[in-house]
Amino acid sequence: MAVPDEHFASFRYALRSGKLSLASLFCDWSQELETWRRHYQLVLRLAPILTTAGLALDICGLLVEPQEHTFYTLAAVGVAIAGLVAYASAAFKLHNIISLGKELQAQQRMLAPYRI
Repeated sequence: MAVPDEHFASFRYALRSGKLSLASLFCDWSQELETWRRHYQLVLRLAPILTTAGLALDICGLLVEPQEHTFYTLAAVGVAIAGLVAYASAAFKLHNIISLGKELQAQQRMLAPYRI
């Protein structure tokens, strides 16, 4: 992990808010941002697939046991909501990570002449 423990809370806040904190001046967040970017891109790819699979299982269950229609309908709604929340959350955080990366690159370019 590139981010020290004392800066990790600032890093997590930056992921949520999309704004760099002063802690980013004291350590390089590039590697950590790249790791989180890959993680959320994976979530964006898998969320629709897993949601579709869950909905397909609920439809199969509904066809096999039509008397349990309430259970399978509620399960399908739950799967759909969970999939949408996972996808939207990952998309929001990925947007923040991309903007943080751009800010971090600009910050590193500005500070490059002063680095030892």
